[in-house]
Amino acid sequence: MGRCDLFIILYAFNTYDSISVYPNKGGLEADEIQEKNVILLVMFLIIGFLVIMSTRETEEYVKESKKEQPDFAYESLLQDNDGIIVLCYHRVLKDTPITSFASTISQNSQLDEYNVFLEDFEKQMEFLKENHISVLTSEQLISKINKKEVIGKAVVITFDDIDKSLTENAYPVMKEFDLPFTQFIITGKVGQTIDGSQMSSWKEIKEMDENPLVISGLHTNDLHYQENLEPVLSTNISKKVVQKDYLKSQKTFQEELNKKGNVFAYPYGAQNKDLENYMLKDGISGIFTLSPGVVTNETKYSNIPRLIVTKENWKTIEHWLVKK
Repeated sequence: MGRCDLFIILYAFNTYDSISVYPNKGGLEADEIQEKNVILLVMFLIIGFLVIMSTRETEEYVKESKKEQPDFAYESLLQDNDGIIVLCYHRVLKDTPITSFASTISQNSQLDEYNVFLEDFEKQMEFLKENHISVLTSEQLISKINKKEVIGKAVVITFDDIDKSLTENAYPVMKEFDLPFTQFIITGKVGQTIDGSQMSSWKEIKEMDENPLVISGLHTNDLHYQENLEPVLSTNISKKVVQKDYLKSQKTFQEELNKKGNVFAYPYGAQNKDLENYMLKDGISGIFTLSPGVVTNETKYSNIPRLIVTKENWKTIEHWLVKK
């Protein structure tokens, strides 16, 4: 059982209303009440089992991995410096009792690193709007990088993978506050389930892409996975394989959205020099990583840093944005 199993349960109940045990007020027969109670019990037993399995596998991951765990605090990065920060989101989940319960007791760090609850996300976007923070498109960002016109402070908002939590939860918020964002699409996984998340359909992606405030980009075609706990793009993957995947991704992107993909984000932030060189020759205008940093006039368009947003680090981001 993989770590993604917990995400499957979380997403399955993400849109499920809070369940409670009702006393018999005359509307339900005794058998119906008993059946509801049994279902409720089974649900929590399943979740408890998956959380335990997830915790065990996370412990194994920590033991086996020799790499340092990423630091999402960002205090050392966001000091007195100006610049543009590129925010990276993955899943925006509704805060139901089940998602909160699983997140609280699980030691699987991915629940905090890659998930943001919808209520927190709404507050974050509201903060940007109410404080008149400049929110740029990725195209505007790249233009400023190329012209060396990065002045003051601003943000760019990006979403990776594009599962249904974007279309169902985050996108309505973005429309409400009239904020631009970039969606990085795994073209070969659209409509499928990956890492426990149900990906959005091309129909849903097209609907967002038709919004003039939305820019669509590439997130590989079929290289969004790991081998032996390492992103495949970080392994000794051949130049031929990465080039073929990129061409397939561009072909599918063109067929579905009637245009070429001009921006790209590495899955897991795993950079690959062969892929980078090939994309640059093909005319890609911007390549985004997950290396933490602030975009300045020294930033290269082929190596744009991003900050993964969590509930815990948002206060640091807020403070930096409003600090004079």
